[in-house]
Amino acid sequence: MDSFEIKSGETGVVRLFLVDLEPAELRLIQSPRGDMPPTGAALGALVGLDWVDPAYAELFDMRDLDGMGLPNFLLQGAGVSDAQVEEARVLLEQVEGVVLILYSGAFRGEAAQLAPAGITQFLREFREEKTDVHFERLPGESASGQVAPPTTEPKTKNPHITLLLALLLLPLVVLAIGGILWVVL
Repeated sequence: MDSFEIKSGETGVVRLFLVDLEPAELRLIQSPRGDMPPTGAALGALVGLDWVDPAYAELFDMRDLDGMGLPNFLLQGAGVSDAQVEEARVLLEQVEGVVLILYSGAFRGEAAQLAPAGITQFLREFREEKTDVHFERLPGESASGQVAPPTTEPKTKNPHITLLLALLLLPLVVLAIGGILWVVL
């Protein structure tokens, strides 16, 4: 697949690429020096774009998975269904080297035309598994009925005015106590 289109507003798609990078090149993309393009631009260049959102992209060496394996990573970390992983298991278990995973969010909802660079090979597209949301009624009585309008509470004094009054009255209290002590002694 030389080039393919990302539709505007796409959601839930996980694309898997194999990237021919040396470990030093991988580190420079993950943590670019000041004179290098930012990670989003470097990732975009791998798939023929100016930019992809790095928050929705994962670039890593398969050795970094510490025995987890790509099938488990896709199941646990990317939300891909068991059925899709099982269908592609032979391919996924053979993948070695640097992998790029792009989620739909990497394109910020915009249409795009991917044209992977010569060092980037498209492997497979998956769909994130969507879980059905089921809402159950809460058991307590307070969870049913209507929400009461907010009650109007009496206005409390402004703490700044209270502090100001205390600062003004403090010298008067000290003078009164001093006067009483002066008379008594």
